[in-house]
Amino acid sequence: MRRIQSTYIVDAEQTRLRFFQDLLSQSLAATFFDRAEALEWARPRTTDFNGRATAAELAERDERLRVDAERCRRHAELLLSSRADAYADDVRQVLAEAS
Repeated sequence: MRRIQSTYIVDAEQTRLRFFQDLLSQSLAATFFDRAEALEWARPRTTDFNGRATAAELAERDERLRVDAERCRRHAELLLSSRADAYADDVRQVLAEAS
């Protein structure tokens, strides 16, 4: 079998490692609490420059971000209540060692 030389250099092992780091970090409740916090921070404020966005558009965006943040918090709570996050310290240790 003839291999085709690519102009891009891809480190397959590093790609695989990053994939599993992302996968494991997505299983942690802390990730979803952080995401909820980021969504809350992104909600429109009266001091923001909103360009030509109408009040209705801003209200819709605010509601969407609020609902999404609440979903993230509920997901994190579900992970905690189902003990799915019981191995969080082990996962963090593996992620730190792999970095």
